[in-house]
Amino acid sequence: MQKLNQIFCQPYLYIIIALIGISLKFYKLDQQFFWDDEIATILHTSGITMHEYGSNIPVNKIINKTYFDDILRLNDRNLSFSDQFIGLLKMPQLTPGHYYYFIFLTRMLGDNYMVYRGFSVFLFLISILFLFLLTKKIFKSNTTAWIATSIYSVSPFFQIYAQEARYYILWSAALFIMHYVFLLAIEKQRIKWWILYAAVGFFAVHTTILFYITLLAHFIYIIICYRDKWKPVVLSQFAIFLSSLPWLIYAFMSRNQIMNSLEWHKIPVGSGVNFLELLHTQFNSFNEILVYFEKLPINETFYNIGIWFYGLALLGGIILFFFKAEHKLKWFVGLITFLGVIILIILDLIRSSGSSYLSRYLLINFVGMIILISFVFHKIMEKRPVLFGVLFLLIISVEIISSLGFANNLSDGNRADSLYHVKDAKEKFYGNEHILIISDFNVLNSRSPTTFMSLMHASKNNNIDVIYATPDYPNFNENFPLETYDKVYAMYVSDALLKQLKNNFTKDELILKEERIMYGFDVSVYEIKNE
Repeated sequence: MQKLNQIFCQPYLYIIIALIGISLKFYKLDQQFFWDDEIATILHTSGITMHEYGSNIPVNKIINKTYFDDILRLNDRNLSFSDQFIGLLKMPQLTPGHYYYFIFLTRMLGDNYMVYRGFSVFLFLISILFLFLLTKKIFKSNTTAWIATSIYSVSPFFQIYAQEARYYILWSAALFIMHYVFLLAIEKQRIKWWILYAAVGFFAVHTTILFYITLLAHFIYIIICYRDKWKPVVLSQFAIFLSSLPWLIYAFMSRNQIMNSLEWHKIPVGSGVNFLELLHTQFNSFNEILVYFEKLPINETFYNIGIWFYGLALLGGIILFFFKAEHKLKWFVGLITFLGVIILIILDLIRSSGSSYLSRYLLINFVGMIILISFVFHKIMEKRPVLFGVLFLLIISVEIISSLGFANNLSDGNRADSLYHVKDAKEKFYGNEHILIISDFNVLNSRSPTTFMSLMHASKNNNIDVIYATPDYPNFNENFPLETYDKVYAMYVSDALLKQLKNNFTKDELILKEERIMYGFDVSVYEIKNE
């Protein structure tokens, strides 16, 4: 037993697992579909609002697909640095920091879409380093730090976002860095460390407004465990607040616009959601750190068994942590893990925000849970090394299988956000057929171009023309040379535009090819016979 314990205390196994996790972040990275939210990342980086993009697209005119492709090439559009920077300042963003970094990166490294995704992979590597340093600082144990690093490296939840041109891995890296600098500042008690904490905090809160939950966790921790050292924390956090005040004021003034953009994930009024249901939802979401059962080759019976097994194991781990951990560790890890759970539930109950149902918003809690789990695993290893070996390797294996499944599925477009786009690009827009698409981009937000642009980006056929149509256009059949096209489609159309098309074409001419729903919108595809 002692020899087995010594083996598990060595870093080699954990390094191998971490290397597997890192390699998974590069797996099929260049083959994956560039979906709607990633398109939005590029558009936001330009400093031009979505409304302006929609307004600038020529209306009721034939434009080629390359028009939409060229919009995504920021460096070819002669955008000035000041225009992008000031444009971003004018946008009511709750996560503005990510786009500012891309202004610099695209100028230095180019505007290829791999630069956007590569930044997430780079941030993932940074986050691994600071997770190791943070866990080692908390528990004074290299082994616990290696366990945490292993779990994080192959986590299917972080696999998804490390391969996307979005800001979630930036949140993860910023959380680890901020927690680590906070603990260093408490330990060193030097002004320079509190200045560093304030600087990191400034960048962190501009990464997402949810970081104010992290600041609150730090404040509560210092009041409970280091009451005589509260002044530098309060001063540092006050400096963070003051430096962010212009952004917060502008966000508050633009709150109606922000709330409208988040309307899609609000909990429906009268749904009867209560505290226990939201708590249960968030607790189940912790499973996503370790496993996505949908990506495992198992039937419904094993799926249900797995849900119960992981749920009970996590509950047992949480109980064990609070029994075994030292007083200060309980408070620190407990606050960074569960304070966000409580606050997000309260927000859901007050304003039905729906945050508890979106695991990406729960990331601020997930990082604490990884640290908690690593402590529990280390305690099991000390007492039951065989049990540790079996459980740890089983969970790591399931993580790897889940992550690999996600990487494969995303590259094939098998996700709700991109499946239709990839399907259309492969089946309808493959080859060199001369195709016309009539649309008013009615997905999620009326006349929002991101969904349509991701479809154009997925298609390699440059012989596609588009009519960005208005519902009041009098006659498509007479005013456009439809007969010159091999195929004519109407897709992503509003009810008003569809009604107008039905007035323009007979039932034999306007044929429903595929009925489907996306984001709750009818995105059925129609083909217009043009003989």
